[in-house]
Amino acid sequence: MISNRARLLMLCLVASWPGAAAVSDDAPPAAEVAPVHVPDLTGTWTGQWKSRTSGHKGPMRAKFCRLDACRYEVTFCGRFCVLVPFRYTTVLTVTGCSDGCVALRGSERLGPLFGTFSMNARASGTQFVSNYCSEKDRGQFTMTRCCR
Repeated sequence: MISNRARLLMLCLVASWPGAAAVSDDAPPAAEVAPVHVPDLTGTWTGQWKSRTSGHKGPMRAKFCRLDACRYEVTFCGRFCVLVPFRYTTVLTVTGCSDGCVALRGSERLGPLFGTFSMNARASGTQFVSNYCSEKDRGQFTMTRCCR
């Protein structure tokens, strides 16, 4: 039995293969595979971030733009210590899908002061939860879709 993660990976590989759309009339019928529902995360999300290291927290907003079947460009905006704004953009890659949720992974170097932030996330069509870590901090982003 093929896992949903393996199906999603095959879908990404086939969709990006040159000439993948060309199918011969002589080709044998494809094996039936149950469709995998992958929620589209495109749109604006709101919520908060919280550091598990320091206990600091603040509001957060994110805009998801789908690049292709397996990647999203995401711009995160928020505030630290009530007044200090932050903003960064990263690419999150789909690493799997199950139970109507998609798993994502990404990392972004935010300069010498903040280092590299890495995250693993799980999202449905309405909820996004990401655990992040860097050299000096660990925490979580929790957001809900506010509009598409």
